[in-house]
Amino acid sequence: MSSHDPFSDVDDIPTLAARGLTADEIAVQLGMSVDAVRQAPGYASAGLTDAHDARVERALWERAAGSVTWSESITKLGELVRLEKRLDPDVAAAKLYLQARKPQRWGSAPSETARVYVVALPAVARDARSWLDAIEHGSAPALERVAIEGAAGGEGGDGAGVERE
Repeated sequence: MSSHDPFSDVDDIPTLAARGLTADEIAVQLGMSVDAVRQAPGYASAGLTDAHDARVERALWERAAGSVTWSESITKLGELVRLEKRLDPDVAAAKLYLQARKPQRWGSAPSETARVYVVALPAVARDARSWLDAIEHGSAPALERVAIEGAAGGEGGDGAGVERE
């Protein structure tokens, strides 16, 4: 029996947590239960650090790029075998990674869009409304139609007259 008392290492828990270790990893390292680690003074208040961020970034990168994990298992005959598991790249993880690292190129689409039309009417336009409707693809009415002097019809003779909406 070991004379080492794992609970004497309770003071190390906040330090290990600040280094980015999980409760499971601390429990293995100190030889205690995960519940004991989580209930230890200082574990909950250790706070997240750059070490935690780095671990998550690395895990996200490995998931985005694909990775290999290893596990050990015991067969029915009692033999220890090592198993390799390949994880294919994950598109969602890759997108998230690239949006965070290169927002100019991979950032999400703008949530609001605005359409701006700058239209210069030709001096000889006969029917400004139909010309603007063609520009707008029929989606918006013209705000102003003005008759051109000297044409056939209304005041100037082109039939368009003056109309303001």
